[in-house]
Amino acid sequence: TAQGTSIIYGNNTQWAPSGSLETYGFSGTDIIATSDDVILLKGKAGKDSRVYCIIAYNYVNKTSWQPNVVGTSQCPSANSNWKFIGIIDGVTLVRYDSGHSVNQNQAIFGYNPSNDTFYSIASLPNTGNQVFSAAIIGRNVYMATVQSDVTIFNYDNQTIWELNNIGSPSCNSLSYIDMGAVGDKIFGRCSTRLAIFDPATQSLYTPSSMSSVYVNNTLTESRSAVIGNQLLFQGYDSVNGKELWVYDANNDSAWMAADIAVGSDSAWSTYGQFNPLRSGTKVLFEATDHYGDKDLWWYDSINASVWRATNFSDPSISFNGWSSKHYGELANGVIAIGHANEDGPSGPGSNYYSYYISFYNPSNGTVWQEPNLYDLTEQTGYSLNTNGNIKLRAVYGNTIIGTAEIDTGSPVGYFFKLFAFDLTNKTRQVSTNLGNAQYSHYDIVSTNIVTFGDHIFYGLACGN
Repeated sequence: TAQGTSIIYGNNTQWAPSGSLETYGFSGTDIIATSDDVILLKGKAGKDSRVYCIIAYNYVNKTSWQPNVVGTSQCPSANSNWKFIGIIDGVTLVRYDSGHSVNQNQAIFGYNPSNDTFYSIASLPNTGNQVFSAAIIGRNVYMATVQSDVTIFNYDNQTIWELNNIGSPSCNSLSYIDMGAVGDKIFGRCSTRLAIFDPATQSLYTPSSMSSVYVNNTLTESRSAVIGNQLLFQGYDSVNGKELWVYDANNDSAWMAADIAVGSDSAWSTYGQFNPLRSGTKVLFEATDHYGDKDLWWYDSINASVWRATNFSDPSISFNGWSSKHYGELANGVIAIGHANEDGPSGPGSNYYSYYISFYNPSNGTVWQEPNLYDLTEQTGYSLNTNGNIKLRAVYGNTIIGTAEIDTGSPVGYFFKLFAFDLTNKTRQVSTNLGNAQYSHYDIVSTNIVTFGDHIFYGLACGN
């Protein structure tokens, strides 16, 4: 939250948090917000285990522990599932089960940091039912489940109930994946069409303007964005291909925002992502025009305008600096962009890609790179350029956080290290070897890096 502060003024220390994380580690990117100080993670009972344990971590005192668990086991069975829903009255709500089973109800659990308890709040009404997504409006949690059109949980009276037969023939069930809240309505999918559930009228429908537009596989976090009362998403029709569409919950209308790839060409491939970044009233996203040029674009929710942000116009560029979250906004408004470029063929059917970090200033439209980001990096067998597999991992204040292969000189060569680069004074700080390992010739940061409090947090793959 301290956007004006740069971690460049930290003390360049790294540590494994004491307590349960020393034994269990954590799995993937299953990080759940609970308060300003504490987060929950899905720990693993062993390096190769599929048994998960609930772990809490406090960034202030750098400790980790297993909370009090009521209503399920401390370490559930294999394939246990959870997903962050939201926070009401300081209680973090989680959609959770203890393993896939025909007799296992998924349930809503809550974590209360005041008494450090993770507990069952409500189970789904039907045995074996499953919920894969949920959203909060007011004091109600709305869930798309397998066995109902919509399932609703009220936090105040702790009741849960199902709605059935509320849709129309063209939209008779809210798909149990990819749903969320936009304004005072819930969005999701009816088969391959946009679905809207209105809590006020308890009706489920597809907006008339979307009756011939497909939205299959396009409402995930990397393919949609909510800004104010508007939902941005990828819509496909036979005339315009796959383009950016907008739904406005205020007037229950939808429209194509722009024909970026003019004509029937598509701005994204079948499984392409536009990876939105919200900035004030605007959303920054990636798209490809009808000439095959890949760039970043802006959408402004105030006047529904769309325009090209950057001018890479490079068919060989790939906006995948590390993952789907490959750019971030600095405190001074500059956008840091992690991307790759196709350097040339490495053999039959494959190519070399080198990673870069570029900067974009929305105020004047300039795009540039900082040469001293690369002056210590090392050429590897995975790229033709001496850019050391540099990857953008996080943004904090006016500082970017990344990983790269850093040349440590003879006789050791290069190690993978974390670096912090402050764009304000163009200074760089490089960590010791990741995890203080004797050798780290491989990229062993196994998760996205998140900023939490005044330090950064990442999962490190140790050993094999």
